[in-house]
Amino acid sequence: MTNPLPLRIFIALFYLALSVPAAAEDTPLLSMPLACTVGETCFIQTYVDADSSPAYRCPFAR
Repeated sequence: MTNPLPLRIFIALFYLALSVPAAAEDTPLLSMPLACTVGETCFIQTYVDADSSPAYRCPFAR
């Protein structure tokens, strides 16, 4: 019969390693993937049609 002690030690160390939270680095910096200023040097070309009828209605048109 084999000695179950090494297996128990391995299992205990495995669960101990899983219980330790991962060390997080700095918060990731998220930014717009554009090389322009929206509304000044680049503009949105296609707006979503908010009207359910066949007629087109742009909610951003003035």
